[in-house]
Amino acid sequence: MPRVSVITIAGDESLAVLERCGRALRRQTAPDWEWLIAWEGRAYAGPRRDPRIRWVRADSWNAAVEQAAGDVVLFLDARDELERDALERILEVLDAEPETD
Repeated sequence: MPRVSVITIAGDESLAVLERCGRALRRQTAPDWEWLIAWEGRAYAGPRRDPRIRWVRADSWNAAVEQAAGDVVLFLDARDELERDALERILEVLDAEPETD
């Protein structure tokens, strides 16, 4: 089970925008994550290059959270890119302060 579930709602963004976002995720120094790309369309049948990346059918953030497997949920806009150590720093803070929500 991943520690972090990163959730992105795919709207009108092109696949190139999502790929740029995903490239930043795959470079993370903390490897224990999953990326849920939520959208209202039918199930995605494209290539699955990374088992940590799942296309899920969801019409809202809450519906996507219900499908997340991680202990921590991070909402990420498709146009954003995380710094290479972002997830590692988040987990360090949460490990040091376990009562933090």
